[in-house]
Amino acid sequence: MSNSLNLSAEEINQLKIERYTYGDIKIQKRLNAIYLMSDTDYNDSQIAKIVGCHRNILPNWRDKCLYQGLPSLYVNHYNKPESELEQHSQSILTYLDENPIQSVNQAVAVIEELTGIKRSPTQIRQFLLRHGYKWRKMGQIPGKADVEQQSTWLKNTLEAFIDLAQKGHCHLFFAMLHILHWDLFFAWFGADVVYF
Repeated sequence: MSNSLNLSAEEINQLKIERYTYGDIKIQKRLNAIYLMSDTDYNDSQIAKIVGCHRNILPNWRDKCLYQGLPSLYVNHYNKPESELEQHSQSILTYLDENPIQSVNQAVAVIEELTGIKRSPTQIRQFLLRHGYKWRKMGQIPGKADVEQQSTWLKNTLEAFIDLAQKGHCHLFFAMLHILHWDLFFAWFGADVVYF
């Protein structure tokens, strides 16, 4: 066994444990590779197969351990870019709360006008979702609704049965059946059931 990394026995024991128990799988791979480099005679190709990484990354980890120390292997430098819109998010969200938008394309135009930053509709949609906005589809008014016929039916038929139900002469049941009709009203007179 060669210890080319000049690690102490305490550091090797730390690697031995944390190569399987550390919380981040990428760091576990690094620790396992460094442990195998320091405690075994495996070459880089064999260590890469055991660890499950490409052999070209092993010299980077070895140099990092040699020149920056073992704690440098525990650091991940994930690239997490921040959108330019985040710098203007407060003013954008305040404006959108006061002036609701109706489409993503409208939001693109408003944000470009406010900030001078042009982004695609997809990026604007992601920005708005990240800040708690949700897209809501508007309901539609039926195109063939006859208001006069509905009011006549309401006055002549339904109100008469409501009066009878209030006097205790019948029971009204209201049910929504989406398969057959929008509304199905029926009244029950003793054993007789009247459907509308």
